[in-house]
Amino acid sequence: MLPLIFGLPAALNLAESFIDNVLRDRVTPKLGSILYCRLVGPTTHTGIYVGDQQIVELLGSGEVKLSSPKEFISGTQAVSIYVACKGSEAVGFAKAAERARALVGKTLDYPTMGIPTEKHERNCHCFVYECLTGEHDSQKWTLLDIENKFRGEYFDNWRVWDLKSEELF
Repeated sequence: MLPLIFGLPAALNLAESFIDNVLRDRVTPKLGSILYCRLVGPTTHTGIYVGDQQIVELLGSGEVKLSSPKEFISGTQAVSIYVACKGSEAVGFAKAAERARALVGKTLDYPTMGIPTEKHERNCHCFVYECLTGEHDSQKWTLLDIENKFRGEYFDNWRVWDLKSEELF
């Protein structure tokens, strides 16, 4: 039994991760793959894979950062990073990787509560959506918004990145 301090969200994250890591095929992301990890419970964090074990992500500080997988899940309850796939193959969007890399080192307006309210504000999901489409839309601030736009035609499921545990922890 899990310690009470972890609570139900952590237990569900661990169960989901166990199933995805043990029972399903794992994949290697492609240039421009959409990635996500669980933060706490149903909340998620997204980024764009840019090759060479590197992810471009938008931090809560507004900094656009090139991160390792370990840095990407740092401070979360995540034990896996998920990759957008079509069938059992990772999919990538080279133009998204190019757009993401071009923003590394910049500081973008990040909303105090994580939910964008102004046209110029972004959270991590707005950032990924913008990298994918080339257009800013502060109304696209959840992983569901990304899925609604791209699931089906471009990807149809998520698979766990085939990282070794020492690359994450």
